[in-house]
Amino acid sequence: MRSSVLSMLFLLLSAPGARAQKLGLTAMDLDVEVDVAAEMISGTARLTVRNLGDAPVSELPLLLNRLMRVRSASAATGEPLAFEQAVVSFVDEPKLQVTSARLALAPPLAAGQERIVVVAWGGPLVGYEETGMLYVKDHVSREFTLLREDAYAFPVVGEPSSASRRAAPRPGFTFDVRVTVPRGLVVATGGEPRGVEARGAQATYRFASAVPVPFLDIAAAAYEVTDEGGIRIYAFREDAEGARRLRGRVRSALELLSSVPVGLRAERAAKPRA
Repeated sequence: MRSSVLSMLFLLLSAPGARAQKLGLTAMDLDVEVDVAAEMISGTARLTVRNLGDAPVSELPLLLNRLMRVRSASAATGEPLAFEQAVVSFVDEPKLQVTSARLALAPPLAAGQERIVVVAWGGPLVGYEETGMLYVKDHVSREFTLLREDAYAFPVVGEPSSASRRAAPRPGFTFDVRVTVPRGLVVATGGEPRGVEARGAQATYRFASAVPVPFLDIAAAAYEVTDEGGIRIYAFREDAEGARRLRGRVRSALELLSSVPVGLRAERAAKPRA
């Protein structure tokens, strides 16, 4: 019995998906198109990655939703990058299936250095309820579309191993995203709005980060948007009254926070809780 356990442990640790994650995302420039009619998304991601280890790295591991595929990969100069991909299960979560892609980095990326790669991808978006993540019901529809890392809706730097992803350092990253949706839908995400460009039956919304962030969530629906005093709220028409109450409470919270001296705020934040 003990021998079987040790053998299984060796297989898990030696599997490709169990390798320690050595690359981290520091910037993402994302172009996404939401095709409601086909219930698919497609896009191009310009990823700036940094070697977080102490040795050169010769390939970039990426994860995508299990029904999506990498369509092409290239360096910032436009030179194509060789890659391979396959649908695999996480080595430590067999029910969690993803498309695992590995992009060749030539020359290898030295320790502490950064490089830009450009990845085109696309396909249907499905959730992961069967894995136990009951909240990940992500899909494409006119009623509500949600794109996020939880469902690997866009390229995620990492190995197909929960243990390696949890153990690896995750630097914050900046983003500049453009999301194209059918007219009538509104895109919501974090960061600062940078305008909307309407073209025929489509509209492209642009957002950019003000500071580095740990993750990126993008939603699209028939929202009504209010922006008063720096408080921006996206709500469905039937939730207008709730949005009004929320705005008032956020305003009250901001007024209370601004009334507390900066030094006292820092002191309270640093004080350990009992």
